[in-house]
Amino acid sequence: MCELSKCNKKLNFKKSLICSEIDGNPNQSNNELVGQSMSKPTALFDVHKNLNKRCELQRKCGARYTEYEHDVAAYLLLTSGKSAYTFNKANMSLPSVKSVHRHISRHTYDTREGVLMINTLVKYLKVNHFPKAVALSEDGTSLSPNPEYSARTDSVRGLVAPFDDKGMPVLDFFKASSAAKMVNDLKNYTVGEYLYVVMATPMAVGASPVCILYMCSDNKFTHLQVKQRWHYVESELRKAGVKVVSHASDGDSRLLRAMKERTRLPHPRANLLYGQYFVGNLDDDVVCIQDTIHLVNKLRHSLLNPKKKMVVGKCDVSSDYIKQMIEIGEKVIHRMNPSDLNPADKMKFDPSLKLMAPELIEHLTDIVPDSIGTAVYLKIMRLIYVSFTEENMSPKKRIISIWLVLPDSCKTLYNVICFIL
Repeated sequence: MCELSKCNKKLNFKKSLICSEIDGNPNQSNNELVGQSMSKPTALFDVHKNLNKRCELQRKCGARYTEYEHDVAAYLLLTSGKSAYTFNKANMSLPSVKSVHRHISRHTYDTREGVLMINTLVKYLKVNHFPKAVALSEDGTSLSPNPEYSARTDSVRGLVAPFDDKGMPVLDFFKASSAAKMVNDLKNYTVGEYLYVVMATPMAVGASPVCILYMCSDNKFTHLQVKQRWHYVESELRKAGVKVVSHASDGDSRLLRAMKERTRLPHPRANLLYGQYFVGNLDDDVVCIQDTIHLVNKLRHSLLNPKKKMVVGKCDVSSDYIKQMIEIGEKVIHRMNPSDLNPADKMKFDPSLKLMAPELIEHLTDIVPDSIGTAVYLKIMRLIYVSFTEENMSPKKRIISIWLVLPDSCKTLYNVICFIL
């Protein structure tokens, strides 16, 4: 505690020193200073500088903060946590935790588990002038299985509700109408171990995704329920004037089966205009894809799996070539670390980005003999990734990037081989 007190004193001294060095008229009124800070600063440093400058001239209990300053404080609280925020507040001018919570409550839409939040999405699209077209993606993440009572909804949350005929969880299924019902629900229904989330990403460059649905899950659902939910979500968004462009997910077998059945793969009457290898259904205007991040990561996992042996043409594909490059190559070029090749680490995406870098692929072929097969494999990973993420790519080039066909129909990568992807 003594060391912490010393640290706080030093930080408070530095804060006072910084504030005393800021240029400005000490006789300027608080209202004038607030008016000056209403315009959005260009950086977080400017926000804190203005805060410290203004709060030095007023009483602690009389501090006033702009909406933008409350936004910055809310961001700090949400990202760092209450303990870190309290420590920061002791050493710089920030709103109280209660003030920040009130600010968050005023600007947060009412959300409920199992409710499709269309109004939130529509308002987000309108405010940011985004087109009314979105790509939907869904996934589950593990959570602590701790059911609890929610006073706001007067129900028990954390339990898995059964699905209705729309593939949606039954609303208000765990209402706390009596103590006996609460005990019965806790006894007879599964505690959720996963949070299942559906995100909608506007079809605009730089647009952030919006959560339109979340629910507790025990990961026990069928592909038929997935198809029912898709149909319901699309119909409800269509009523609001929002078009669904695509569905994306990880490699969950139930979601992939729902995608396969929806696109009717292989379609018996495929459009031969696109060649003998195109067997998809073009009647549906909603595209089903596996999430690009998961797809690229799976290719990396296959590359790093020591039990898998892969061959491209007559060339081996192995992580051993990459390990050799790390040992003898220039790190300033490949930027790889030995930990990036850990096959047990399946969540990180940064190692995949490093492996797909053109500089790494070129460096690999330059210094490691017989690594051409691995270079081709990494090149294919990159083509898949850029075909979905590159902003200024023509539709024709996107198709060429992700659709690699037989040698008779295309030029081969590195003059080795091309194959169907």
